Amino acid sequence: MNSTNSRSVVSSAVDTTSLVGRELTTKVYKYTHLEPILYALGVGMSTKDPDHLKFLFEGSEEFCCLPTFGVIPAQTSMFDGVPSIPGLDMDLAKMPHGEQYLELYKPLPTSGELTSVSTIADLLDKGSGAVLLIDVNTYCGKDLVCYNQFSLFFVGAGGFGGKRTSEKAKVTVNPPKRPPDAVLSDVTTSDQVEWYILKM
Repeated sequence: MNSTNSRSVVSSAVDTTSLVGRELTTKVYKYTHLEPILYALGVGMSTKDPDHLKFLFEGSEEFCCLPTFGVIPAQTSMFDGVPSIPGLDMDLAKMPHGEQYLELYKPLPTSGELTSVSTIADLLDKGSGAVLLIDVNTYCGKDLVCYNQFSLFFVGAGGFGGKRTSEKAKVTVNPPKRPPDAVLSDVTTSDQVEWYILKM
């Protein structure tokens, strides 16, 4: 990847079908109890709410990871692999995070090592940009603990003649056509982004 480029580029010579299924990288994520706590603070957990203490205090009998912490080890694998894809000159600075899908199979350990393996699920041509679908399987030892699919939109990389849709993309469930069961309004704090960055 050339970070000086003004936009991302998919080479017209690249065989996009040959990229599907390509393994990007395997990454080991080592962490202590601090990373799940920092993550919980970064997404809005607060000691003011007694129900949140199990995510924030390692001494709690119920201490555990938020289920969505499963995206963190997967991200490390994904970001290491994307710049090395042949034929794709992707500028990560011009990459809005499109969609995120997570399946959790087992409770995440509150500390230890997780190994994430990332592969290319598909590459789509959206005209104004390219969408890269990446599947990441995360293991604790030999046990599969979670699966992520990242949808990454690269501005300016479209127009290479690829397909616009993919059967590999995880489809979200449409909400029911009725009033919501409950409505909750909340306000983010000014320092949440700093907490979130620290957990990486």
